[in-house]
Amino acid sequence: MKLPRGLVLPLAAGFMPVLLALVMFFEGISLKAYQDGAGVWTICYGHTAGVRPGDAATRAQCVAWLREDLQISIGAVDKHLKADVGWLCRVAHVDFAFQMGETKYRRSTLLARFNAGDRYGAPDEFLRWVYTGGKDCRLAESNCSGVVTRQQVRRELCLAAP
Repeated sequence: MKLPRGLVLPLAAGFMPVLLALVMFFEGISLKAYQDGAGVWTICYGHTAGVRPGDAATRAQCVAWLREDLQISIGAVDKHLKADVGWLCRVAHVDFAFQMGETKYRRSTLLARFNAGDRYGAPDEFLRWVYTGGKDCRLAESNCSGVVTRQQVRRELCLAAP
């Protein structure tokens, strides 16, 4: 798969810069609170903790929250992913846990298949996560195709991982 236009992953820079680039690209930034596709109040780069209608943030606050939120997701992946995957695949797992939350990540067939050692079949599980707010993001009229693209990128990161 070719990366989406505008997504630049600084691979030589290592884990955190690649993770930040991936999340920032797909989440985008909003300095004002909004309801996401599932109706959750969100601000900045997908930050949801304590967000209320009317909230606003600075770019610096957005980056700080993103780093905090990603540390939580890194902790979730470190806790639940027992398989030896390459660092690019780990980026995909952290991005997934960030977007879906630890509970969905922990209970996912995706995680179970990776932990069972299914190195080549497990990445296909990302492609099953294409719904948001009850909408099938594979359908043009759902207007959420970025969800599908994000899953495809995650899959490719795991297949490319050494």
